[in-house]
Amino acid sequence: MKRSKTVFGFLSVVFISSLCNAQNFWQPTNGPNNWVTGLSLTESNNIIANTFPWGNLFYSTDSGVFWKDLNVQGRVIETINDSIFVRGDDLVYVSNDTGKTWDSTGALYAFSLYYEPTTQVIYLGTNAAFSNSCDIYTSTDFGQNWEWLYTFPRFYCGQFITALYVTKKNQVILVGEVVNNQISSRYTFYISRDHGQTFSVINQEYTNCVYRIIEDESSNLYALLEFKLMVSTDEGQNWTTRSISSSEALDSDYSGRIFRTGDVGGVKYSSDMGINWIEMDMSGLNSGIKDIIIDKNNRIFLATYEGVYKGEADSIVVSAGEITHVNDSWLHQNYPNPFNPSTKIKYSVPKSSQVQIKVFDVLGNEIETLVNEEKPAGTYELTWYAEVLPCGVYFYQLRAGEFVQTRKMILIK
Repeated sequence: MKRSKTVFGFLSVVFISSLCNAQNFWQPTNGPNNWVTGLSLTESNNIIANTFPWGNLFYSTDSGVFWKDLNVQGRVIETINDSIFVRGDDLVYVSNDTGKTWDSTGALYAFSLYYEPTTQVIYLGTNAAFSNSCDIYTSTDFGQNWEWLYTFPRFYCGQFITALYVTKKNQVILVGEVVNNQISSRYTFYISRDHGQTFSVINQEYTNCVYRIIEDESSNLYALLEFKLMVSTDEGQNWTTRSISSSEALDSDYSGRIFRTGDVGGVKYSSDMGINWIEMDMSGLNSGIKDIIIDKNNRIFLATYEGVYKGEADSIVVSAGEITHVNDSWLHQNYPNPFNPSTKIKYSVPKSSQVQIKVFDVLGNEIETLVNEEKPAGTYELTWYAEVLPCGVYFYQLRAGEFVQTRKMILIK
């Protein structure tokens, strides 16, 4: 077997000592073990969990192995670097020391908050409670002082900003707003291209609220509504709407996939910007899911009714619904995964290309070349046999012209 070195790009290569035994895809962390309503991630990859019914916050610095009760109640609305911003009743609280001490900042009925790191500006969206208006404020000194930016038309009923996002490239502001009264609700999705001086309507309806807005590694924008996913590839100038099943949470990983909560107790992911969705393996989890985050090591964390669970985004097991279109070169996740001793690898090329598929160990040593030939456009599948190899983590890499993609697989025995 040939053994040469290669570099995997974004993938972090790690040893996993317990891979010789099969296990559930989802593993419970060590707490909190009650209803977790939301998750947040700090710059240092630390996790914060919001819990119900008392709203206590829990903090983990080691991917959920140990958790600390911060003994404070509230709802985390943003983390900035490693600072935590929490929404109280009519105040915003901030901690700069992992929850040991807290300071209040701004007598504002805050509902959402977003930090734009390029300009270092914090944007805060308010709840129009107690005759207050529905506003956006900004702070350039990490919340010590707030400056009014914009007021949305007042409707004298329940009105608040559900989602707030500022794009990485040109600081385009996106806002999801809800107006509730005793008869009906109205949901509006706004955009501002002049740093909040004016806002225009992207979408307005009476059935779908914008829950979350994210931007993936390729600067594609996604706005999650209950039964819709709105997608923009040009920083919000144009949007495509995709129908989806009921979803509450959305995030993206470091290989360009997007993940959302699917049907009850399930998670789905898409490798083509939400056109096709694949059900994830949900083994080990039998609880409703409230939130999903993906950390810098491509670990997926789920907020559930029974605590926080985690899984490896680089070890996804496809349980249903393979992608069949060939719009792009694409390397699919092997199946089954984990496997013993053989697994199937599927890949697509959009045009005739010189194709290579190689297998590497965790040190970057080349184990085997599976494909090395010219391939016409199409979708292909091969079977790899690994009877003589020890159990552990392996990587397989597709090269098709200028396209390169690497995925992780797990051999168990």
